[in-house]
Amino acid sequence: MVIDAPMDVTTAQGRGEGKLKLAFIQAGRLQYELIQPVSGNVAIYADAVRPGHPLTFHHVAMRTDDMEATKAENIAAGRPIALEGKAAELGIHFMYADARATLGHYLEFVQAPEEFWTSMHPEAAKS
Repeated sequence: MVIDAPMDVTTAQGRGEGKLKLAFIQAGRLQYELIQPVSGNVAIYADAVRPGHPLTFHHVAMRTDDMEATKAENIAAGRPIALEGKAAELGIHFMYADARATLGHYLEFVQAPEEFWTSMHPEAAKS
């Protein structure tokens, strides 16, 4: 599945629209996401692009049903919020907590309608 959708994001650089091209590859219950930063407020992704290297590990993503509680937990744990945004046309709210100091990468949390998860892969839907 490939998605080319604008997103409204807030980062340390401010609030603005960012555009990415996303490709998803499902391997059983594991999903890989390839991200191509296109334009706008996408520095968190563009900074990971390394010319001469085909791919860079950037983050691990997890589902959440309560973004505000997840945000508070990460802040309390000392992980600043590097990016928070929405892809309105998909009904998705997402957030990146900066865990690079302890884990070496970001933690992404995604809150989305059940239809989104099912469309990604039937096994991704909650039982």
